[in-house]
Amino acid sequence: MLRRKIVIASAAALFGSVANAQFGGLPGLGGGSKSSGGGDIGAQVDDFIKRSATLADVVGRALAAINGAFESETELANKRAELKAIDETTDPKEKQARMAKFYESERAKAASLAKSSDLKDKVKGLDAQKQKLIGQALFNFAIGLLQASPLVKSGQDMLKGASGNPMNITKLLPVKDAVPFLQKVVEDGSGTVTTFIKVAQGANISVPQASSESKPVDLVI
Repeated sequence: MLRRKIVIASAAALFGSVANAQFGGLPGLGGGSKSSGGGDIGAQVDDFIKRSATLADVVGRALAAINGAFESETELANKRAELKAIDETTDPKEKQARMAKFYESERAKAASLAKSSDLKDKVKGLDAQKQKLIGQALFNFAIGLLQASPLVKSGQDMLKGASGNPMNITKLLPVKDAVPFLQKVVEDGSGTVTTFIKVAQGANISVPQASSESKPVDLVI
């Protein structure tokens, strides 16, 4: 556990932020969900899912933008269509699930791209607009990354609290499903995304520093 905290802190340092920052600039992610120690568990689950869905949207689009800088117009068209369909989803739980699935696909592409031996040359070969997009996407991911860890803890606390009340177990299934996704975001922040940060810095791409007041940039994918 100590090693994981150190890794997260190191990744945060690359973004120019502290690991325990609260990103008030991100709608729905002010300070993490409340624990299940009391109150309406249904309301707590709804709040958690809403925050998780917001985070999923930010980091999912961030990875999509990074991958998109290297993709064809056909691939981009398919990606835009999927994002449009997700945007039109009104149920928070369904929207979070669909974005988590979208994120899974994008993280696999990003991980493969990060392992490319010629990644630095590929990034340097991009036009100025695409390089700027990568910098903005990394900034957005930073906002989501540092909120993902507190949400993981919040979700785990809620699940532990339900162990003594079987009536709440069913209500907490969406939380149980969301926590693994949030853990993947944390892992990607200290792995794949850190690789992109280093490459971006080597290519003199500006990656804005995130702060407690930062708001995600609207990415044109």
